[in-house]
Amino acid sequence: MKLRFVLVVLIMGFLTACAAAPTEEPAPAPAPAAVEETVVEEVGELVAVVLRDDRAVGVDIDGNPVDATLTEMLRVMPDRVFFDYDRFNFQSDEARETIDIYAALLRQNPDVTMVVEGHCDERGTREYNLALGERRANTIYSRIITRNVQSERLRKVSYGKERPEVIGSDEESWRENRRGVILLFNY
Repeated sequence: MKLRFVLVVLIMGFLTACAAAPTEEPAPAPAPAAVEETVVEEVGELVAVVLRDDRAVGVDIDGNPVDATLTEMLRVMPDRVFFDYDRFNFQSDEARETIDIYAALLRQNPDVTMVVEGHCDERGTREYNLALGERRANTIYSRIITRNVQSERLRKVSYGKERPEVIGSDEESWRENRRGVILLFNY
């Protein structure tokens, strides 16, 4: 009987131990969630103006858009295009793109006006160079007008060989003097 009693006590103790909720160690606190840092990409300084979706946009060295005023954009824009000897058509695709960017800047800034100057090198007569300078200014003017800029916002003038950029009688000087110069006003 004693054996029975001991057995009952052992079984009861065993059942009680099994029925009791196991003591669990508290779960470790979850690791703090990784804090996502918002990386603000630093945009570099304005180095160029390009056409994007028919708009003039300032960009940094990596091609990222840069917030820039018209004045800031004009500081990095070339203000002239060059022509071959005795020619009035654009010398390069870069020259055409420059003019297209100016047309976009004019569309984006309706109060701005433009003067286009035509220049020549020293060779040829005064009258011939004035006419050639006029044709060069017309080439620029026409391209801008065909890019939806009102003609009343543009003026053209020929200086022929009267205002050389570089003084000299060599090919390098002549190349610099065969140019169209773009001036913007009211900005």
